[in-house]
Amino acid sequence: MLACRTRFYDSELAVIYDHLTDLAKGGLRIVATNSFGLRVGAPPAPPTDSDFLPALDDAIRAGVLACFSAGNYHLLAGGGPDGCEPTSIWLHKCRADVLTVGTC
Repeated sequence: MLACRTRFYDSELAVIYDHLTDLAKGGLRIVATNSFGLRVGAPPAPPTDSDFLPALDDAIRAGVLACFSAGNYHLLAGGGPDGCEPTSIWLHKCRADVLTVGTC
């Protein structure tokens, strides 16, 4: 197990994912769990100059299973306690090549 603490800066996340990519290329099975996001009620604009997103792409190609929290901002997005819409699963969390997890 490898635990990483970060301030969630894009560059810090990229360094972490670059390391995970190297470990996966070295033959290790990597499951990366992530629980971070922006506390907003509407989808933020996709970043235009991200270091993290290319690092995430590389890690997934290397075999890293990336898991992300579902969003956690359903109520901020205007959802009710018993409804499924609207979703707060945005940006990299809604990609088909990552596992997004949540709880009720």
